Amino acid sequence: MIEVLLAAAAVAVAVAIQLASGSGFGLLAAPLLLLVEPNAVPVPLLLVTVPMMLVAAWQDRAGLAGGFDLGSVVVVAVPAAVVAAALAPAALAPAVVLMLGILEVVVAAAALAGWRLPETPMVAPAAGLASGTLAALVATPGLPVLMVYRNANPVGYRANLAVYYLVVTVASIGLILGLRGIGTDALVAAARLLPGVLAGWPLGAWLGRRMRARQLRPVGLILAAVAGAALIVKASAHL
Repeated sequence: MIEVLLAAAAVAVAVAIQLASGSGFGLLAAPLLLLVEPNAVPVPLLLVTVPMMLVAAWQDRAGLAGGFDLGSVVVVAVPAAVVAAALAPAALAPAVVLMLGILEVVVAAAALAGWRLPETPMVAPAAGLASGTLAALVATPGLPVLMVYRNANPVGYRANLAVYYLVVTVASIGLILGLRGIGTDALVAAARLLPGVLAGWPLGAWLGRRMRARQLRPVGLILAAVAGAALIVKASAHL
């Protein structure tokens, strides 16, 4: 029972950070869930990401008035998710968990330091390739995109990322459903995470009114780095 409560709490925190700052859901939720409820990754987390991103996209829909910025990334991310979903086993290997932990720490540290990849025609597809792969493997499509995407309008930034995450997540779920099916256990695990989404929604709105995104984003990145470091320790013990 304690694992269920901790998993829901992890999702609630990740939802709140995402809604208030525009990023951080998968970056934070995936490593925390792998620490407290490993069976919740990737499929159950992907399933609850859909309502989460629907809420986020609707909340910031005004930011899409100028169009969708990440189309070129989606075009590469979805085929990458196809390959990853086809090759990945149902259970995560310790080596994959270790990889995620290292990526979490590296990306969080780079983002905190203000480092970004240049927006070039080659970098965006590379980010999409990595993003789609991570989406299907560990339900974390945001890591590479956060290092590339920029938008001076905070609402546009949040809206474009939410739509991007939604598209890649739905594609990953469809691929996994078609290739391996989604069992009852995954549906039950996703249902257990839903209270975290419901709790994180008003918490994110509350935080958004009291703190600016640039204040919240470092908090999410620090938490992600700590969770990533814990994943490295956990995965290393099983290699």
